[in-house]
Amino acid sequence: MMRGCFFLLALMFYTSNVQGQKRNNIWAFGDNVGLNFNTNPVSVFKSKSKGTIPPYYISSICAGNGNLLFYTDGQTVWNRDNFVLPKYQKWWPWHGNVMPLITPYVSNDSLYYIFGIDDDEADRTNSFKLQYLTIKMYNPGDIEEAVYPRPASVTSFYTTLLKNASHVLAGTGHCNQKDTWITVHSPGALYSFLITANGVNPVPVVTPVPASVLPVKRLNAKYSNIKFSANGERLIVPENDNNKIAVFDFNTQTGKFSNAMTIAVPEGQILEDIEISADAGKLYSGAYETLDDYAGTEVHHIYQMDLNAGSPQEIEKTLYPLAGDRVACVRTCFTIRRNMQLGPDGKIYISKREGSPLTLDRTFAVIDNPSRTGIDAQYFETKIDFGKMPRVLNYNYIRSQNFTARENSIQVRKNTCVDKPVEFSLIFSRLDSVKWDFGDASSGGKNFSTLFKPQHQYPGPGSYKVRAIIYTGCLLDTASAAITVQEDKAVHISAAINDTALCIGDQLVLNAAAPFSKEYLWENGLIYPERIIDKPGAYAVTIFNDCSVDRKSFKVTFTVCPCGIHMPNAFTPNYDGLNDVFKPVYDCHPKDYQVKIYDRYGTLVFESTQPDKGWNGKNRNNEMPAGVYVWVMKYQHPGTKEIIRKNGIVTLLR
Repeated sequence: MMRGCFFLLALMFYTSNVQGQKRNNIWAFGDNVGLNFNTNPVSVFKSKSKGTIPPYYISSICAGNGNLLFYTDGQTVWNRDNFVLPKYQKWWPWHGNVMPLITPYVSNDSLYYIFGIDDDEADRTNSFKLQYLTIKMYNPGDIEEAVYPRPASVTSFYTTLLKNASHVLAGTGHCNQKDTWITVHSPGALYSFLITANGVNPVPVVTPVPASVLPVKRLNAKYSNIKFSANGERLIVPENDNNKIAVFDFNTQTGKFSNAMTIAVPEGQILEDIEISADAGKLYSGAYETLDDYAGTEVHHIYQMDLNAGSPQEIEKTLYPLAGDRVACVRTCFTIRRNMQLGPDGKIYISKREGSPLTLDRTFAVIDNPSRTGIDAQYFETKIDFGKMPRVLNYNYIRSQNFTARENSIQVRKNTCVDKPVEFSLIFSRLDSVKWDFGDASSGGKNFSTLFKPQHQYPGPGSYKVRAIIYTGCLLDTASAAITVQEDKAVHISAAINDTALCIGDQLVLNAAAPFSKEYLWENGLIYPERIIDKPGAYAVTIFNDCSVDRKSFKVTFTVCPCGIHMPNAFTPNYDGLNDVFKPVYDCHPKDYQVKIYDRYGTLVFESTQPDKGWNGKNRNNEMPAGVYVWVMKYQHPGTKEIIRKNGIVTLLR
């Protein structure tokens, strides 16, 4: 199986792949599965992961070209060929559920640090301590001993940095884009250790955390973890005991945290996992509520909130439930665990259910554009198919290794409609200045901008290369991105789809087809433009093409309407096209309709259970004579359920 290939697409945050450093382009997690971000689209990687029950985390590291070097769950180390690297004398510091994290040496391309925190309460020697060791790997597929250099004793090959650490671990790059910060939590504070060319500094930068933000005890993250945004500007911390999320600003130069705030999930819901967009602007949370305590019926949600909205209360008001991610099931049929991970392609990958026979549970959901607001984030329920149940998405890596000022900082849609301006931004917000070149010389002075979030209208379809010169307190660098302006125009849902009131018994027939639209998604998962609605409720439809999306929500209500049926008193079946058939005129669609017609001798000459099928004046193809006939009718009112009976006479004229 091929573990690595080439990224040929230009660097784009919203695109499927990126150029440059691909240190984390192979993931391993769950039940012997993983993801390969070197392919387009993302493909499945077969790993030796044993993560069937959380918490169980894996970290991996690739060469700069994306070829897998090795990965570990903190107990076992596998190379790219899934070969277990041997341990000298079987010496190893960790034995329980380990939170691992791999990062390269700053000054040596073949040496790597493995950091870990073990939660094994039985092993009092190393439990809940931040420790690290070194591993050597020259080339993908090498079979090295798992510890470098070979240990001299059972305790000499690893270093303890912090005791009484919570079972959470994250890292991000220094603003000089050479060094790396490793961050952990210990009761009352966040600790950041800096890795430089001189090694790991054992003296941490300590940021006290008040009890009003996080309880002064080891965190209970369940099967979640603390996570840095890819730009390193924010850290999010799950506080599962109180179903809250702590958010901190981070200074990538000093290692200090600031501006702590606490965000709550909707009242009555249980926090599962959290994630943050690469530009640190959007917070995502997985949470569930129990609808029926006796049966254990749960409904699981994915929410988005805007971290730039202001105060915690203002941020909570931006809560947006992503369409399509509403699943309910009795606990006994399967387990639902939401895990979310930001990928090196800038998308968020979401694990779903386990233990059910449904085909959709072999898949991951994906948020294509996490930095965009609401519907524009583009949530897809079944994007990655593993062919088997993948279980939990339990992966840990340093996101900033894939997002640098040069390699992956421009945010732009991969494809833009020809009738819309292209919107640009950078994942970094703490900039001194920026200068854009949109690659459109024909636009003259409009080809340049110094705005942080500019727009540019291109003259027509085609490919364009954009550059941005970025100035910060730490560096000066140039980012580039390639964009494609499509021939298609933006899609728009018809104004005819809106709130609608109907009579009970009626149906609403909708067609969301629109010019240039290629995909459709209703709130219940239907993917066709046509829809028949016969029940009240809230509905939504989303339409897409390669360069745009539109969504509309609407309500359908049903009320009890008059349901009278009126019968003519005469008809003339002479085939002149005027009043040739005797049938009812009705205000609604009656249920259980029945009509019978008798001649003056009491002989049944016609009967029907279909209101639209009338009497043409014949009985068994024999024309009946002119005269008076008796009709008897019965039907059910579709709103009130009342049984209504009527009778009368009709004159047949010839």
